[in-house]
Amino acid sequence: MTDTKQTDRVVAGTGAAPAFEDWWASLLWPRLVTAVVLGLRPGRVGLAFVGLAATSVLLGFGLQFDRWIGRGTIDVPTPMSVAAALDPVWVWSVAVDLPLALVRGVPITTLLMGPCVLVLWAVLLGAISRLAALEFALGQFGAWHEGLNFAAARARSLVGVALGPAILVWGVALLLAVGGWVGQWPGLNVLAALLLGLAMLVGLFAVVVVAGMAIVHGLCVAAVAADGADAIDAVQRGFAYLFTRPLRLLFYLVLAGVGVVLVGVVAAWLLASTLDFTSRGITAFMGPERARPFAWPLRLGYSAGADDLGTLATATARIVGFWAGVAGMLVQAIIVSGAMGAATAVYLAIRKACDGQDPADLYLPGAMEAAMADAAAARLTPGTASAGGPIEADA
Repeated sequence: MTDTKQTDRVVAGTGAAPAFEDWWASLLWPRLVTAVVLGLRPGRVGLAFVGLAATSVLLGFGLQFDRWIGRGTIDVPTPMSVAAALDPVWVWSVAVDLPLALVRGVPITTLLMGPCVLVLWAVLLGAISRLAALEFALGQFGAWHEGLNFAAARARSLVGVALGPAILVWGVALLLAVGGWVGQWPGLNVLAALLLGLAMLVGLFAVVVVAGMAIVHGLCVAAVAADGADAIDAVQRGFAYLFTRPLRLLFYLVLAGVGVVLVGVVAAWLLASTLDFTSRGITAFMGPERARPFAWPLRLGYSAGADDLGTLATATARIVGFWAGVAGMLVQAIIVSGAMGAATAVYLAIRKACDGQDPADLYLPGAMEAAMADAAAARLTPGTASAGGPIEADA
């Protein structure tokens, strides 16, 4: 018997193109290098740009209020640099010292504006991830508002993905601190020393959570966006994939990271070249002094600064700096959106490697309810029993 699907494919295609497309579609890991493109659609970049602009405004207001109450200075704990990433103290610095420094230095920004920024980015990243999942798995190009509506309906889960592990780590740190305070007294210090092994296990748990979330946070967001998982299930999936296939996951992340880095380098070069070209063009027929308000914000190093400019020249420099900042924010939005798109593709690929679940198997709101309604209607259809089995016809 002739395979109709195979015959139709050969007849409809031209040469080896259809076969190559099918082969390429069946391979996931080569597509991860170009997965950054999933985040470069205008609507998705626009969502990231809005997030960056809103974050700038919110944090700007918060910092201004902090200055009014005599705060506004943050003592950043060390080590916080990339070079110190292997220093053992970085986990405590990032998870505990940095949040405490933010609360002490900029309390209004941290406690009032921080939650707003957290919710904003949780929803926006979820929206970008949802749209990227639809395109990667189903080839569907959803509108930006569709992804936003989907993510907004699951804002609690998306916020929980970021905040839940942090609260858990803070709880462990507080537990260790309280245990250490109690164990300092005579008699109890011996008991505290005996229980040090248990304390080390608790500390190991906190370290694994912090280090693991640094790797799988994007996957957890994608779990909510692609599978409709709640916060606990999403975090469990991320860590399960990390522990089940660590080398495979690392391989996928490296592949996706290559694309993100390439896009970031190209975008940064285009930004710098555009600003420099524009600056040299508009100041070509200006004198050095009149060119400073335009050239200084666009082309750093043109002069020592704009501190000694007059009132109008200072206002001009600030407006020019605003437009330069908008351009820089657009590059940041491209990188953020591209990274989220790549993380979503990595999640779908590692999900298939670990669970055998096809990437096209996405959570569709209302699909399960519709299937249950169809099943209920089928049980009431003549010729079927209430339990769904066939009824024998009357003799």
